[in-house]
Order: sequence, then structure tokens, then C-alpha cells
Amino acid sequence: MTKTVSDNWISTVDVGTYKFTFYIVDNDLYNDPSPLAANDTASLQAGKAVVIAESGVTGAYSIENIIIQSTINPGTTGGNTTPTGFVFEIYEPLGFSLLDRVLSVGRRMGRPSNFPSQAYVLKLEFVGRDRDTGASKKYDGIFLYQLRIGQMKASLGPAGAKYFIVAQSIIKSAQTSTVTKTDINISEVTNVQNFGQRLQDALNEAEFDLLRPEEQASGFKPNKEYVVEFAPSTSIEVDSVTRTKRFDLKAAPWAGTADSQTSSGQSTTMDDVNTRDVTVNSETQLTAKVTSLIEKNVPSFSTYVQDARKNSFVVPYVYTTVSEELFNDEDSTLNTQRVKIIVTIHLGEDFTVPKELADEQEQLQTNQPIQRQRFEALPIVKKYNYLYTGENTEILDFQLDIQQLFTVAQAPAAGIYYADNNQQFTPTNAIQITTDRKGVTIKTREQQQQLTGEFFLSDVELPKINVNESVVYDRIPGSSNSQQVNETLTETDRIASSVAGQMARRENDAQQIVLEIKGDPFWMGTPDSVRSGNNLTVANFKGTNAMIGFLNYQANEKDLLIDQNRGPVDLISTGIYKVVTIESKFQQGQFTQTLDAYKDRNTNSFLTLDALVNIRIE
Repeated sequence: MTKTVSDNWISTVDVGTYKFTFYIVDNDLYNDPSPLAANDTASLQAGKAVVIAESGVTGAYSIENIIIQSTINPGTTGGNTTPTGFVFEIYEPLGFSLLDRVLSVGRRMGRPSNFPSQAYVLKLEFVGRDRDTGASKKYDGIFLYQLRIGQMKASLGPAGAKYFIVAQSIIKSAQTSTVTKTDINISEVTNVQNFGQRLQDALNEAEFDLLRPEEQASGFKPNKEYVVEFAPSTSIEVDSVTRTKRFDLKAAPWAGTADSQTSSGQSTTMDDVNTRDVTVNSETQLTAKVTSLIEKNVPSFSTYVQDARKNSFVVPYVYTTVSEELFNDEDSTLNTQRVKIIVTIHLGEDFTVPKELADEQEQLQTNQPIQRQRFEALPIVKKYNYLYTGENTEILDFQLDIQQLFTVAQAPAAGIYYADNNQQFTPTNAIQITTDRKGVTIKTREQQQQLTGEFFLSDVELPKINVNESVVYDRIPGSSNSQQVNETLTETDRIASSVAGQMARRENDAQQIVLEIKGDPFWMGTPDSVRSGNNLTVANFKGTNAMIGFLNYQANEKDLLIDQNRGPVDLISTGIYKVVTIESKFQQGQFTQTLDAYKDRNTNSFLTLDALVNIRIE
């Protein structure tokens, strides 16, 4: 079956360009900016929004040089969320009044008279001309980004004022608010759903305890209110394509331990041996901690992950997102808006996690029927053709980055785990988990003969055979935290599943590419944007991979200039890549993007080459 991916809308119209509108909005529009999408007139007339600046329009203010940086992978450095950063400039040719007017409008909208309390929305539209009729044509999608300004630098000169602004999305803004200020004690946990409810109660109780006694007695409301939710993805259904089995995270039992040395913050409740107590220390990033607690204290999920890593095409992993909503009242003692913080627990799936052992990885990479079946399951959303394809309309620049020190971690002793870190090397009671193949590597006679008589690298013929790069492993001792185990002390799945989860959320790999491409609206639909459009097609960045196909040919040194025959496919750069970050630049009417991606080394480019070449762009 031939895969089909969408073409770049900008490439299907003439004179395709963008239009930005920057608003200051009230709390209702900040929480739900969708009324601004189709027609903003009603919101403007009702005083719920005020236009600050527009691009391509002559006015008192103009917005220029916008850079949007999106981390679409639920990675470790992003707190297991998908934050987006914004950098742009606002020009005021005839004055220096922007700051005064922002505070004035914010006060009329019922906000405290300070800059951190103001809320904004940035609207992005794409327009062009139909190639057949020449009529104006709009992209069937409008992107709305809820923003809070993190930093503003203003400069004033004879020509007027320039404001350099660094803003953050609704996810990033909420993420900075989820660092705990006190120890959070979560009691009587029985399963994951119960953990979420108990966590919500404990967080709100901790916020209430931060109030002064007289404020508590007077009925003051805390500055933050927490809500913990579970995304629909936490219930996984059977999928024959990806070989996924059924699993319900919410119903999974929670485990604990009476041994504080290996508990990592949770223990058996003294009053009820069937429940658990959990402690989250102060100054802890909440989203990352929630992910870690679930991975290490839900044995059935750990077993599920290990089974999926062996028998499925995807590895499930936990990630946590946060967002915020503004209340229509303020905390008068702090001069800030009251905020609702929404913590959402998800299950994602990753196609790129290598197998745990090198021989299992080799079997995956060299089995052609499995490779073809797996290729059909891959969520490939775009294809890019580069050198000597005759079809490159998108790529402006290409860079290949080889990370020579990147390895896939294994525990020492070929899969033998112990609660005591010291026993990994000198165990008193060894538990054999896997069989070591003695690390023997055999160089075949055919491989030896291939290099006979060749003194220079340039004399080596480019092979039209499989040159698939193998995965490098390293045995790395687990920390005491990663080896934390509970009632089932000899269970190894929990450590291995934690490692698998970290691999699924990784932001780097041994082979990465950086593509500078002609801007594509497809990549603008990040999870922290509100999208509006009937037939809008954007990447699904939540819980699954955004993968691209990349095709590149070698030059034919012998007859490229005469017969114009290209050489063989370059199997090093050609392949399937998982996109990690996107940087979108809008400068002086030009729209370009930079995609940072790493190669899916579970896909054998040689065995799946025909399927990659035949991907249709429509």
C-alpha cells in the first residue's frame, strides 16, 4: 500500500504569504480565543479584545521579525510538555506610548495594573492567489496562540520606538507555575486514577496552607487552583497495525514499599497496608515528577512497556502536560490574577526506541517482512526529496550531524538488575535474566575481500547494498533512584521500562539532520495553539511521532555530466526521521522553517527503500 502525504500549501498558490494580528484580550478570550478566528469584530466591539499591531498594515504599531520555536517532542528538558517560545519586535514610529496604553487597557479589562498580569493572543493567517484564476485564496486554517510576555526591551530614538519581546505560550507559562513551594504529601493511594485525585487534593491543600491565618479565616481563595485530569490516550485499545495490546492506565494498581532506602518518596500506609503514601519534595518540577512516579510505581504498566518493546512496533510512555486558565478575580494581596492550573496525564507511543539487546535490534533491522509491515504503521506526515531527485521544491539547506558518543544504555551484566547498586558488579545472589552471546564479532571472508587492493577511500565503489548503521550500546550502572523497586524486589521490568520511557522522550540521537525548508503551515499547529478550519491538516504532536521521509541520491561521478545519470541512493542520509523541534521565521515577507530531527534507526532504509521512494505527495 502506497503512503500519501500532504503537499505544502504555500507551494500550491502564487505569492503565498502570512498575516499576524497581535491582541491584548480579557480573561474569557485568553481561555478560549476561538471567537477571534473567523471574525474578530464582535470581540473588538464588546471591548473583550484590542488590536495592538498587525503585519503588512500601516498603523501606529507594526509587528515584524517573528520567530516561533516549538519543541514538539514531549522531552525531558521541556518538563515532559510541549512548550513554544515566541520572539518578535513591535515598531512604533511616532512615539513611545505602547506600555502606557497596555496598562490602561488591562485595567479596563479588570486586571491588576502591572505587565505580568496582562494576557495576549497572536493570530496567524496564510493567504495567497489561486494559480488558475488569480483570485485571493486563504489557507483553510487560522492559528491562535495564547501568550504571556516574559521579557520586553524597549529602545527609543529619533525614528520612534522599537520593542523587543520574548513571549511564552500557555503551556510554558503554566509550566513555570508548577514548581512546588512546599512538600506535597499524597496519602492513601490505591491506583493511578486515585493518585491523580489525591494529588489534586494535596496540591490545593498546600496552596491554601500558604495563606496567612487571617486570610484563611476571611475566606480568601488561593492564588492557584489545581485540576488533575487524564487524557483519553491513557486507555489504549488493541491495534493490529502497531501490534498494540489493551491497557488502562487509570485502573492500574499503585505499588509501594516499607523500605525507605528503596522507596524514592513513597511508602506503605501504616494504617492500611493496601494503600500507599507519596511525598513530592519542595522545589520539584511537578510534571516531570508525576511522570517519574507513575513509571516507577505502577508494576503493571512497567510489564506492559516491556512486553510492547519486545512484541510491538511502539513503546508506550507517560508524559504530563500543563495549561492554565485565568479566573475573573484577582489576588489583591499579590496583585496578580488567580489562575487555574490544569495538569493532564497522557500516554504516548514512540516508534524509535531501539530494542533492549543488540541481537534483538539486529533481527528487527534485517527482517524484510517485519520492516515492510512496520513501515506501513509509521506516522509519516511529510516527504522531502533532495539532491538528484529532480523533485526538490522545499529544502533550502541540509545539515547532517553525527553524534559519535551517543549510545543506548543497558544495565551491567547483560540485563541483571539489583536494588543495591553495589550488587550490579559483585552480586551475592545473581539472577540471570538474559543469555550473553559472549560478544563475539565475526568478520566474513567476503567483507575482507571487498577492500583488497584499494589504497584510497575514493577508489571504493559505492555499494548498492544494505549499509544500515548498527545501534551502539553501552552498559551503564543504574542510579539508586532508577533502581527503586517496591513490593516485588526482584522485578526488573520497572527499571527497563523507565529507561525505555526516557529513550522515548529523548531529544537527540546518534544521527540527526537539520533541514531549512520553505515555510509550511502544516508545522504551525502545535498543541498549545488553537486551530480553526474545516479541512485543516496539521501534525499531531501529542502522544505520537511526527515523522518525515527524506530521499537523497549520490552523484554519479562517471556519467553525471554526459548522460545525466544519478548515482545510487545515499543510504546514510536517506531514511525516516522523527521531528523534534521546529523554528519558524517570518521576516520581511519571507517564511522559512528549520526542522531538527533524528533518524529512526529501527527502520532499515535499504529494505524499505521502495516504499519510501513511492510515497506520494498530494
